[in-house]
Amino acid sequence: MRNAILTAVIGAVGTIIASLISIYLLSPKMPLDNKPKVIAGMISEKGSNKPIGQAQITIVGRNEFDISQDNGNFRIEIHDEVRSVRLKILKEHYKPVDQSFDLPNENVPIQMTRKK
Repeated sequence: MRNAILTAVIGAVGTIIASLISIYLLSPKMPLDNKPKVIAGMISEKGSNKPIGQAQITIVGRNEFDISQDNGNFRIEIHDEVRSVRLKILKEHYKPVDQSFDLPNENVPIQMTRKK
């Protein structure tokens, strides 16, 4: 009777270990570098290329955002595994902009058109 119980326990432990190993091998791997992905660029006025400061840049469906500097530059860091983002840019007296970009991308030119 003891041999049967011992055999059952050893078999159960072996099954659990095999399951844990397969879960580890099949699970998605965390990136080796934990550097955030960046989307950055410059917002300017279409036609004149004049920088647009104080524009609100948001990532649709996420919490990250930025306000462009007076020279039009912006930068947003994303701290998880996404491959692309959709940006929405708003500025008073300008038409909204809604564009998607692959990540990382540190040279995003965004042009806004003045409302008439």
